[in-house]
Amino acid sequence: MSGLVQAIVLGVTVSVLAGLVLLLAARVFERHFAPLTDEVWRAFRILTLLPVVAAPVIHFVPQTREVAVPQYEIGTPVEFHSLHVDSAEPVEPAPAGLAWPSASALMSILGAIYGLGLGLALIGCWHRHCTRQRLLAEARPGSPQIDAVLRGAAHLSGTRMPELLVREDVDSPVLTGWREIILAPAALAEAPQTARFALLHELVHLRRGDERDRLIGTALKTVFWFHWPLRQLEFHLDAAREMACDAEVLEILGSGARKPYAASLIGLMQAASAPASAFGADNRRLREMRIKAILNRRPRSARSASLIVLAASAVLSPVALAQTLMTDRVEQQVPVYVQPLPSVAPLAEPTPEPTPEPAVGPIADLSALPAVAPLGEPVHRATSDPRPVVRAEPVAEPSPAPQVEPGLTAPSGEVVLAMAPSADRLPRVIASAPAGAGLTASTPRFSHTVTDGRITSLYGDRPARPAGAPRMHHGVDVAAPLGTAINAPGAGVVTHADMGYGGSQRWGNTVVIDHGEGWSTLYAHMHTINVEVGEVVQAGSRIGRVGSTGASTGPHVHVELRYNGERVDPGEHIPGLPARNQLQ
Repeated sequence: MSGLVQAIVLGVTVSVLAGLVLLLAARVFERHFAPLTDEVWRAFRILTLLPVVAAPVIHFVPQTREVAVPQYEIGTPVEFHSLHVDSAEPVEPAPAGLAWPSASALMSILGAIYGLGLGLALIGCWHRHCTRQRLLAEARPGSPQIDAVLRGAAHLSGTRMPELLVREDVDSPVLTGWREIILAPAALAEAPQTARFALLHELVHLRRGDERDRLIGTALKTVFWFHWPLRQLEFHLDAAREMACDAEVLEILGSGARKPYAASLIGLMQAASAPASAFGADNRRLREMRIKAILNRRPRSARSASLIVLAASAVLSPVALAQTLMTDRVEQQVPVYVQPLPSVAPLAEPTPEPTPEPAVGPIADLSALPAVAPLGEPVHRATSDPRPVVRAEPVAEPSPAPQVEPGLTAPSGEVVLAMAPSADRLPRVIASAPAGAGLTASTPRFSHTVTDGRITSLYGDRPARPAGAPRMHHGVDVAAPLGTAINAPGAGVVTHADMGYGGSQRWGNTVVIDHGEGWSTLYAHMHTINVEVGEVVQAGSRIGRVGSTGASTGPHVHVELRYNGERVDPGEHIPGLPARNQLQ
């Protein structure tokens, strides 16, 4: 699961929790004090959706970390950048008896569920849109009497004249659509006072922009179809908009019109169908709240609304802080260039050549041989014997031919790096290097860089690791453009060249080279592989190209160095890769 998706999922979860907290606080406040205004409910909508909007912003705010980088005397200093690279660690099998889905499988399931719910919500929206279009298509322009009432109400409220359509099967005027068309019953002209109140009410909605705000809320409820607190907030916001509209109508008509306005509204509520009124028969409590607000209107205080919003923001501050701390942020490593400590490898002592024994041929005249005295006895020589006297030494057995093994010095003066069986089943040297060049039996000889690029992740512990990556990084990641050549740093034999490694596809295209004496190197996420298993490569040989296969979010190569199967820091042995112990 990528860091961005994880951040969005966390933001949605925090949004649901924030909506529940705000909804509960609002219900408690309304029960003990007074109904909240539409400004407060609209602010609650913004506070509820703020974690979703803030999730990608928090994720992409870089988290800086200083990293010491060696300043080499020759060449360009090692650069760092914030490219996300997932670690190429093999996926460990789940314990027997547990069948928990992986993170990617879980995200796929959640994505499928969300897509199904969104599809059903869009189908419902399309059905309502088609119904509205059918009603408008079958409606006709209003009569001159209704137009006259509408013109007077528009002049009274200072609102532009909207389009007015009438139908016989509509019970109450309603402002509908983004273009804001008023759809009214054809019999509305028979009750001039009710028509004046109802049309003035819809014109105030038009001036306030309530219909467009309602459509925005409908779109939010469609996208967040699973967000039950948001749906409840939108429901209460609709009610608050109606009460705010009633208050503005009474300000236009004057306080003496409260009872006639309430009576006309009650008559319309009893006859209105559900699409024509925000307070149908199934919203009895909110309908009663509206009538009470009309008859006993209290002056609204902007200061009180601001205090309520500030209090709600303070309550949600711990939730926002938790989201910020739990979101995985992009890591931006800031290089601090230092002079590296000199590192001198011990030199291997060359094996001395055996001293050849002098050849002894047949001697015809035995009298020419010197006199030999037995071992351990004194030498007695007659003065008349002219032959020299020597002491007999033990004859050394002939030495067998030296066995050439990896890491040892061959008779040619070279150190063996790798072996392979020959046709006669005897070992043969397939890769060697000159002795005395800083190479010992336990130290590999690497003379070439792997690739030209930028270091994005060092070997070792990563507290600020990318999202989904393990804390311990067992290699060095080098980012480079797609297709950049990857070279073998030293001679060896290719033992693996295929997609995946160790039963995991997270490694992508992977190559493993055996350099002898237990040393091997691994190269993961390659775009192409240019070698085959069993092929002998020399230092600098091209083995593939940089790619982004497997668990990777950008073109790079993941380099590992292993000794007898144990991972070690590649930067301590391979040129061009920084070692962590030298940077601390």
